[in-house]
Amino acid sequence: MSTKSAKKHVIPIKTKRPPSVKITSINPIKPFIPDPERELFREKCLRNITTTKKKHKQLY
Repeated sequence: MSTKSAKKHVIPIKTKRPPSVKITSINPIKPFIPDPERELFREKCLRNITTTKKKHKQLY
């Protein structure tokens, strides 16, 4: 009986895995982007963060 209960416990883990698999499938896309483009993207992200901070300062 203990082996059957163990198998039942394994099933929910398998059902939980698909979302994580989707995340891993999204990640491999990043390496294909050339380095300069990635640097520009990072710069844009940093600029967006700085602009949002400035906007927040203006609001206050």
